[in-house]
This record gives sequence, structure tokens and C-alpha cells, in this order.
Amino acid sequence: MCLLEQYKKLLMEYDKVLNLSKMILAELKNEGEEKDIISLLGKKRKVGETITHLTKKIASSEIKSYSDSNLSSLAEVKDFLNQITEKAKLVQEVEDKIQNLLQQKDPR
Repeated sequence: MCLLEQYKKLLMEYDKVLNLSKMILAELKNEGEEKDIISLLGKKRKVGETITHLTKKIASSEIKSYSDSNLSSLAEVKDFLNQITEKAKLVQEVEDKIQNLLQQKDPR
């Protein structure tokens, strides 16, 4: 899988984790079934593991030469990085909402 494909896959995984986080938040707000929340958390953990694996794979990738094709791909990589950064911020916002909701339900 080429570097661009890896970034594209990473972005898709961030989409998945964002959607799962939103679903967990909705379940918590609606006082959903514990088994449903646990199932969503399990799926989210698996996506998180995939994100970790892909991130390590991308970080260890070597760019063997600076050909014109690599340079033209640089703009696409930058765009993927910007989108991934934005998704990560959105995930963090949802996670903060989840944490606040849980603290309100169980103020210790």
C-alpha cells in the first residue's frame, strides 16, 4: 500500500472512530443499554488499534527518492494530514462531551 493510500485509510479510520464516539455519546445521553455501549466501546477500541498500527506504519515508511511523482503527491499528503488533524480535533471534542456527561452522572 503506497503512502497516499495509507493516509487515506487512516482518514477513514478517524471517520469511523468519530462516528463511534458520537454513537456512544448518544447512547449515554439517552441512557442506552449497557451492552450496547460496551459493544460500541469494543468496536472503538479495535478502530483505535488500527489507527495505531497505521500511524506506526506511516511513520516507519521510507521515501527512497525525491522524484517528481513524490513531490506531486506531497500536496495530497498535506491535505490528508489537515483532514486527519481536523478529525482528531472533532474526536477530542466528542470525547470531552462524553467525559463531562459521565462526570455529571457520577460526581465523585
